[in-house]
Amino acid sequence: MNDINVNNGKEYIGISKVTGPLLFIEDIKGVGFDEVVEIRTRNNEIRHGRVLSVSRNSALIEVFEGTGGLAISSTRVRFQGRPMQIPVSMDMLGRVFNGMGMPIDSYPKPISRDYRDINGLPINPIVREYPSDFIQTGISAIDCMNTLVQGQKLPIFSGSGLPHNQLAAQIVRQARVLGQNERFAIVFAAMGIKNVLPSLSRLMNDGIGDGKTREDHANISNQLYAAYSYVRKVETLASIIGENELSDKDKKYLEFGKSFEDSFVKQGSHEERSIKESLELAWDIVSILPREELIRVTEKQIEKYYLIKKEEADTVCRKD
Repeated sequence: MNDINVNNGKEYIGISKVTGPLLFIEDIKGVGFDEVVEIRTRNNEIRHGRVLSVSRNSALIEVFEGTGGLAISSTRVRFQGRPMQIPVSMDMLGRVFNGMGMPIDSYPKPISRDYRDINGLPINPIVREYPSDFIQTGISAIDCMNTLVQGQKLPIFSGSGLPHNQLAAQIVRQARVLGQNERFAIVFAAMGIKNVLPSLSRLMNDGIGDGKTREDHANISNQLYAAYSYVRKVETLASIIGENELSDKDKKYLEFGKSFEDSFVKQGSHEERSIKESLELAWDIVSILPREELIRVTEKQIEKYYLIKKEEADTVCRKD
């Protein structure tokens, strides 16, 4: 295998093996893990990749654009001697880029002298300000059940054909830090796929509660999750024995589940709810269930927020 010294790295002619999106190259030296690679085909088409693993004299390379058409003997591989970097500047705001930081919105590449490693830099946890500022997106399923704080990542999983792009646009349009006029940027990284059960975020509880959202926020969120989880079990049971054979309690859970999906989770792309409105809607929905089923909220919270439905109120009046 031949090697050529070039200005921005060392280039090798010929590779050892190609498997799927990976190529294997031997008889090399001085190559580092995660190093950027430029691959040139015999037709002078340029592709890009990175080193996935490296040993003393060989490397395994992932080719981003695929390995189709790469010839073993004539493919040229140039190691760049650095990890992947992208230019950063304020001109990136409002723009759309691919995974390599190249513009895909028909506008020119931003001009920048500052290049950053895409892997990021380590953050000193002692110096870093702990994130605890609640971000209101105006979307009940996020604000109430998957609460965000400033500086946090929000994964949005979606299946083919679902309006994930509309949800992303709605978050960009509506997101704000309550009680502050500070401007901040939202970065979306598109990857891909499923939906609803609990937020695993360790930051959620630091951004909610008394003085930030409301004192019942965490408990009513947990109650929604617990109740909807039971709904899925009842739905399975109903598919076996029929809905008419369910107990009165289980029928109430089905009613709750339908209301939760239709009124709480489903939300118009231009419908913005404050966190207060989302929490009040949550209580309105869980109030479909009998009081004794609300085991994730306190008695004090039930007394304050539980809504007695009309038919229950009529029953109470008749008893009185």
